Amino acid sequence: MYVNDKGRSMVEMLGVLAIIGVLSVGAIAGYSKAMMKHKLNVHVSGMNFLLQNALQFTSNLPIADGMTNMTYLFDKLNIIPDGFRYEESGNSRIYDMFNSYIILQSSTLYSTAYKWGLRYYIENTDFRFPICQNLLTAAKEFSGQLSYFTVTLPNGGQLNYYGDDYCTENRKCLKDIKLLDIENVCKVQDDSQNPGGISSFSFDWF
Repeated sequence: MYVNDKGRSMVEMLGVLAIIGVLSVGAIAGYSKAMMKHKLNVHVSGMNFLLQNALQFTSNLPIADGMTNMTYLFDKLNIIPDGFRYEESGNSRIYDMFNSYIILQSSTLYSTAYKWGLRYYIENTDFRFPICQNLLTAAKEFSGQLSYFTVTLPNGGQLNYYGDDYCTENRKCLKDIKLLDIENVCKVQDDSQNPGGISSFSFDWF
């Protein structure tokens, strides 16, 4: 008797499931990578937005004596970028999508240092390297308005890059930073080199 067998064997079914599994893993990995790229794009846009607005509204703003946290101004002026949030819990802070926090600070303590500073602190994240790249890229973009930009290294040392008006041949200039320079600086900030530590970056202007 002739039997028309239209079914599939167990081996064939397992093979199909294995292929589906491999494709699914690849799709999930691709989706995760795309989402991370999107978050980093939103992050650098948000930092540019914060810097641009901070530089603009502080230009004619009187400075309180001493050192003062002025971060609340972003909330008061309703200029918190998408993906960022403002929190008032003892110390005014803006948090980004990586849970790093930002403080706008004014100072009259050091007449030769800065009048205004936007401080960025990274805590407990696996994304120090791309965040660091974003911050250096933003600093370079605003080199004509910043006095200097400081990267605090895990060993406590500092790297200073100067804005256009304060740049000399003996100083590292923001406008001259190359992609390789950014990569080398940010490798040191990688969490594997600085596990659980705090990385800080300062945008300063007079």
